[in-house]
This record gives sequence, C-alpha cells and structure tokens, in this order.
Amino acid sequence: MMSLSCFCSNFCPHFHLGDIRYPQKQNKLDVAAVYTDSEEDVPNAMVAQTSIHLINSSYIDNADIPMSVKNGDFILVEYQINNKKYRYAGVCSSDFDEEGDIRVTFLKVSNEAGTLFKINDMSDVKWEQILTILPVPNILMKGNRVLYEFSKPVDVFEK
Repeated sequence: MMSLSCFCSNFCPHFHLGDIRYPQKQNKLDVAAVYTDSEEDVPNAMVAQTSIHLINSSYIDNADIPMSVKNGDFILVEYQINNKKYRYAGVCSSDFDEEGDIRVTFLKVSNEAGTLFKINDMSDVKWEQILTILPVPNILMKGNRVLYEFSKPVDVFEK
C-alpha cells in the first residue's frame, strides 16, 4: 500500500493536496447544430434532455421549483446496491455530459450530527440519482484538511 508523504507546511505542490480544481467550461460543439434530427432520433433526444429537475427538499425555501444542477452545487445522491438505498452528499465537479452523467466529488460524514463532511471519493452520477440540491456549506480548515459544515444535518446513509 502506498502512502503520500511530503514535508510541505501548507498546500502541497507535489501531490496537490488541499485544493480542489474545477474544470473550466469549454465550448463544446452541439450535436443538434452539426446534424439534423431524423424521425427515429426524436425519442432519443427527448430522453437525453436532462437540464431541469424537480427537487423536493426541506433544505431549500422554494422547494418545488424546477432547478438545474451545475458545477459547484452541493447535492444529495442516492445509490441502490443489493436492494438497499444509500444516500451520499457530494459536490458537482463538472456539468452534465452527452450521456446525462455528471462528475461528483463525494463527501464523507465526519461527525455524529451529520453536519461536518470531508472529501472522500469521485464518481459519475446519472441525473435520476440526484435527490436534492443542498445549501452551500461553510468551509473549515483543520490543518491541511478541508471540511464542509452544513447549517442543518444532512440525511445521509453511508456504507
């Protein structure tokens, strides 16, 4: 098992610890601008349209309003594994791609109250797995670690 070791005092330029880099939005070619739709492609275009999501959350005041998820938003994601549903908090690290997936950096709960989280893992998430948009947490630094503190407990169920 490999471990990271460095003698840097603050941010580490060797392993890039302590900083999150969000990719800059690049101009991508729109498929609709390059190709014209045929009759058999119309149902696929309707399935791939994932820009609006109806959230129902106690975290946000205007809860039943369609909202879009974008880079930098904090979200609650649900995974179903072996007939068990797990809920994880995360932060969006990219916008949606062509398949309707979004890159999410997951957070692991660090206290019993469910308000303090640390960065844990990264994965691609489908649009249907996003449950809610969470409020923006306070950022805390403990040594070289970045922690996120939410004002209300987040309803997570981790493995």
